[in-house]
Amino acid sequence: MLVYLDNAGSRRQAPNENFAREVMELFTLGEGHYSERDVKEAARAFTGWSLDRETRRVHVTAALWHDGGEKTVLGRTGRLDGDDVLDIAARAAARPRAVRHREAVARIRLAHARRARSRRAGRRVSATRAMR
Repeated sequence: MLVYLDNAGSRRQAPNENFAREVMELFTLGEGHYSERDVKEAARAFTGWSLDRETRRVHVTAALWHDGGEKTVLGRTGRLDGDDVLDIAARAAARPRAVRHREAVARIRLAHARRARSRRAGRRVSATRAMR
């Protein structure tokens, strides 16, 4: 992916945003769950990442190519590198699922309570109507 998205040539003077955008959009957060600023800052964190074509392993090249300055990605600020951005994005990706799960459980409990009240009052309410 580093090669195909041209990150192997990403340097601090000209960060390439392709890799950062794909990591956030396709592999962690999904479309619309990050800002353009997050992409730009993440691209800075991935500068200097390359691929050793002989061993096929990812490595951070010379510090000369990496932007070691302070960055803010998805609300976290610091002297972030690519590994930090991957950790931040992975944690952020798990959060929306957990929130959706809690909301779904709350809606189901509310619907159950509405149906129970309706039954006590002698009315029949479908599960679909109780969910509204």
